[in-house]
This record gives sequence, structure tokens and C-alpha cells, in this order.
Amino acid sequence: VRNMINRYRSRGYPDVRILTESETAEADGLYVRSLRFIIEEGARHRIGFVRITGAETIDERTVRGWLRGGLPEFREGRPWLAEHAESASFTITSAYIALGFLNASADTQITWRQEGEQQVADVAIAITEGARVMVSSVSFTGFQSFTEEEAREFTKLRKGMPLLSHVLETDKRTLASMISEGGRPHVQVRDHLSFSDDRSAVSVEYRAYEGPSVTLGNVYFSGNFKTRERVFRRILEMRPGDPFSPARYLQGERNLRNLDILESARFRAIGLSEKADEVTLLVDVAEKKPYYVETGLGYESQRGLYADAKAGDRNLFGTNRSAWIGSEVSETGFRNEAAMMDPRFLGYSLSATMSLYQERLELFNQTFGTDTYGTSLKLSRKLAPSVSSQLGARFEQKKLFDRGGGIPEGSEELYNSRSILVVGPSFSYDTRDFFIRPRKGMYGSFSVDFSKGIRNSFDDFLKYELDFRYFRTPLSRLTLALLGRAAFLQSFGPSGTIPEDQLLFLGGISNVRGFAENMLRYDQDSNPLGGRLSLAGSLEARIDLGRNWELTTFCDTGSVSRTLENIGSDSFRSSLGAGIRYITPIGPMGILYGHKLDRREGEGAGRWHFSIGYTF
Repeated sequence: VRNMINRYRSRGYPDVRILTESETAEADGLYVRSLRFIIEEGARHRIGFVRITGAETIDERTVRGWLRGGLPEFREGRPWLAEHAESASFTITSAYIALGFLNASADTQITWRQEGEQQVADVAIAITEGARVMVSSVSFTGFQSFTEEEAREFTKLRKGMPLLSHVLETDKRTLASMISEGGRPHVQVRDHLSFSDDRSAVSVEYRAYEGPSVTLGNVYFSGNFKTRERVFRRILEMRPGDPFSPARYLQGERNLRNLDILESARFRAIGLSEKADEVTLLVDVAEKKPYYVETGLGYESQRGLYADAKAGDRNLFGTNRSAWIGSEVSETGFRNEAAMMDPRFLGYSLSATMSLYQERLELFNQTFGTDTYGTSLKLSRKLAPSVSSQLGARFEQKKLFDRGGGIPEGSEELYNSRSILVVGPSFSYDTRDFFIRPRKGMYGSFSVDFSKGIRNSFDDFLKYELDFRYFRTPLSRLTLALLGRAAFLQSFGPSGTIPEDQLLFLGGISNVRGFAENMLRYDQDSNPLGGRLSLAGSLEARIDLGRNWELTTFCDTGSVSRTLENIGSDSFRSSLGAGIRYITPIGPMGILYGHKLDRREGEGAGRWHFSIGYTF
């Protein structure tokens, strides 16, 4: 009954009454109790108009913005709640005081009227702003770590400004932080306000109680059975003998706890709470198991049956570096790799990954395959919580081979062994709420690869790639996903020719579903055609059916243009489709069917796809 009453009142029925009746009867030796709820809803109460008067210095639009931010349900047409009047007055008054109107008030008057069967509350809010308190002077007392002139540079409150409470609080935190950075962790900074007789002006005094100077003494580690102690010392923000800074202490604690080689890290600062002159730091860590083996077996439309295996060490020689070897084989080829990753390359917040690899690719519907041997180096760094940058370089020895269709006339030289150097930066922006199953946020990336052939000019080109994804969940069980991709190859070599294995292809599970892999554009012999420009986009609706099942509908479109042969069309080709996915802890698995919207003579109507994970 309480739950029902609360629900009714939140919908604007404050006078609701709920009575209960019960009957108990005996049937087949069991007592059965029947309950009956009798609901008297009463009249619905809703908000009519909201009129604001008295807002002179602050415009009415801003005041309404305060109400929308603090009381999102307080607007015309929404249910009326008894606490609305008091909450509206408090919200407006608090906002005025924060802007220096210390004597401001907001009085709320409610006028009721009947409208059909509903009671309508017309709200009139009368604001009395009062005089705005201005700062007449700013002074500093008790500061030893820096001069008054330096303190003024750190603060934002100035003579002649309104007394803004948020600026005042920010200034106190800034001053305390600057002092504590110098090794005074027990500092306190308070404000003292002296008002004029008419309370129109105020003198602001910042008072500092700096406390004793504290240094960091010895640092002791325990629990690191494999990891070398110097690894931990390197990422701590302080060294023995340094002034003890709370900010640097917390940053060092975060750095240590973020290490992938540790399960946990517990810090104790001995002497800090006792306000000792020297603090001893005790760090107790629990290491993860360093060695691992991973194997996988499965099927997906893009590469058919596959199997992979990987073995590695997360903490190579106790240095916080990881190393691994891995192998993958599928219907489209195989890849062998040995790699090592250093999360703090040269002691900086810079991740470096170096790898050696061997690869053979025979992609579906391609008339050629590639054999590749290479080495790569990738440097990456997080510039902000949502922004990352990378710089990659790789050197490859690559060779094309024919898969039975014959080498095209005039392309024999392209099938010789080629040495290629590729260097390029990339940037990404990621605000997705979840990597495996995003429901809101966006992801964007842009990269430029500079490719240079060592012994020929075939691989002399620039490759630009842009990727944009957007996710929104307007309803609790509906997520909309939008994708846009573009890639462009710009040749700068004297040959002006780009090898077929470097061209851009579309079609298949990863871009335009409903088409066979790489078969969005093809020639008269039904061989796929790649181009120098590819554009693709997708819109997907993901409907949560419950019990980890998800229904998906989608629309895909794409275009491949600037082909080496003037065959086919540059126009976009599109598909509509649907499918069902099962959500596992490592991502969704699903079956989808795409139907071509512009089916051509000799083509199938569509295609089934099996996917592991989202295609975007």
C-alpha cells in the first residue's frame, strides 16, 4: 500500500486513499487468503504556469535555468508535489547567495484553480534580490611559504568583484594546495569576512595555518616476490628526503594501484596523523600470477573457422614489462607473433609495444594472397581521460601470390617481393560507457600512415582513415548505434600505381552486411575491385529482450571508388537487415541477415553473417 501511495503521489495524486479487504477460505485442506485493494485516486494535481517576478540583475531565463537544473520536474504540465514550493524557493535563494546577493529571498505563492477534473497550481515566485555585496579589499595573513604578491597570483577574487562563494572556496583550496605541495600537509586556509555597516561591501582576509614542515623518510615495500623494488620506486611521485606532498602521495598511490602486475596495493603513512617531522611509508602489495596461456576456437563470417593460442608473462624478469608469443590460424590464413610491451617506456607515461610477426592472408573472394614478415613499434600515450595518441612504425617484407585467377597482364612486377616502411600518428577520442557493450557516448579516431617502398615506388602513398561512432539509449531497452568510416589513399610515387593488396575493399560483416566479404564492388568476372576511396555508414537499433538476448535491426551503406579499372559504379550500395545476439561476459555472439536494397542481375538477395562481438 505504501508503495502504491508513493507512486500515485509522485504522479500528482496527493489525496489518494487505498483501502484493503481480505477474505480467508478453506479449500482442499488449505487456507486461501484473497486480498482486494480499493483505490480512491482523488483529483490529479499538476503545475499550471510558473511566473517569476523581481529578477532584475539576473535575467529571468537564467533563473528558470536554475530551476530546470535543480528541479527538473518543476515545469508546466508536470505533476505537482507538496515540496515543490519550498524546493523552488531554496534553489533560487541559494543561487543568488552564491553570486553575492547575500540578502536575496524568493517567496512562492500558489493559486489553485479547477480545470476539468484536475487541480491546477499556478505558481508565482517573487524574488527580492537586495544589494549585491562587492569586495572592497583582499588581504593575506599567516602565509610563510610565499609572499602576498605570489598569493594574489594564485587567487581569483579581486577588489571590485562581487562576493562569489564558489570563487572564495576555490581560492582557499588553491592556496592550501600550493602550501601543501611544499611539504606542509597539515595546512588550513580559512576566510574571514568583514562587512560594511550596510552590508554592501566586504573585506576578505585569507588566513593560513601552515602547520609543521614534513619530509618523506624511508619507503619500505613488502609482498613483491617477483617485482623488483626499483619498479615501484620509479613510479612513486616522491623520493626519500623530498617534502611530503599529499597530492603527490595520492598520485603515487594511484600509479602503483594501476599497475597491471598487481592485484592490490595498501599504503600506510606512519607519522602523518601524529604530525611528525618525517613520514615513513609502508607499501604492502599483492602480485598477480605472471604467467598465462590463452586459447580460442570458433567461427565467424569474416575469417571462417579459426583457432588461436597465446602464452605470455605479465611481469618479465620482474620489470613490469610484458612479453608474449601467439599464433592464429583460420580459413583466411595464419599469423605468428612475438611481442613485448613496456607501459612506462624510458621512465615516462608512455607505452611502447614492439613485435615481430609472420603472416599469410588469403581473404575470402580475393584473387591474390599475401605473405608478410615484419617488425613494428607502437608508442601510445593518454593525453586526457578521453583522448589518446599513438605513433606507429613498421617495416615489412611483403609478397603477393596468385590464388588461381592468374596474374593480371602488366602487373607482374607487383608480385615481386617488396620492402615497405610505414610510419604514422593516430588520435582517438572515447567517451563510451562500456567497451564491450556501449550504451552511450562516442568514439572517434583519425590516423595518417606514410608508406614508402624501399626498392620500388609502388608503396609510396599516404593513407588517411577516419572512424566515428555514436551511441545513445533513449529508452531503457533500446540503444541506437551510428557508425561512419572513411579511408583515402593518396599516391606520391612516380609509378602512380598502388598494389592490389593495399587497396580498399568493402562488403561483409565488418561494414556493409548482406554482401559477401570484399564484394561490394566487383568486375565482369565477379572478382572484387578495390579503390583508393571507401565510405561506409551504419545505423543499428539494439533491443534488449532480457535474459541476455538482444534483437538487432540495421541499415548499412557503402561505396568504393577511384578503382584502377573503370568498371562498375561509384554509387553507394545499401542493405537492410536484422538479427539476434546472445550477450556473453566477453561480448555478444549473433546471427544476422542483410538484404540488398539494390540487388543486381546475377546477385543473391542477401547474405547471412555470424559475428562475435559488435562490428562497431
